[in-house]
Amino acid sequence: MPKTVRGNNESAKEKTRGLFFHFPERLRKPRSTPMSRSARAGLIFPVAQIARKLKAANSVKRLGATAPVYLAAVLEYCAAEVLDLAASAAKQCQRSRIQPRHVMLAVKGDAELDKLLAGTIFPGAGVQPHTIPVLLKTMKTATTVVDIDCEIDVYSHGSSCGGGGSGSDDSGTKGR
Repeated sequence: MPKTVRGNNESAKEKTRGLFFHFPERLRKPRSTPMSRSARAGLIFPVAQIARKLKAANSVKRLGATAPVYLAAVLEYCAAEVLDLAASAAKQCQRSRIQPRHVMLAVKGDAELDKLLAGTIFPGAGVQPHTIPVLLKTMKTATTVVDIDCEIDVYSHGSSCGGGGSGSDDSGTKGR
């Protein structure tokens, strides 16, 4: 029976480490604490959950490593944008809590978000305030003094002094 020779007084513990057998412990880099893909990318949204949902959707057979990271970053940006606008809408209403109404007003107030979320229904948000633009124009009460005793109201096309109701006079003023 051949004798087994142990070289350099290596312990059995070091032999079982496989590839690291040749590197002494003092030269090995210490293991760092595990870091999630979200933390590596500097994101708050969960990259692993998004990757799992993309794989479960059966939309593609293969999924790249950076696709869920990119999607998480886009979703996080959109959420931050909506929350920022909703917070400013709540502040305008002198509220400290964001309500569904504030989210809806924020989305409908921004052209890009309104286009992105065009068919979205916001439950509990009420209706979008819609004022007809014609009603927003304030009518100026423009009056023209013709005589000392007579005023012509331009918009009613009548005269307050009882003269014909045509809105014009013959005193030399042109086309008022």
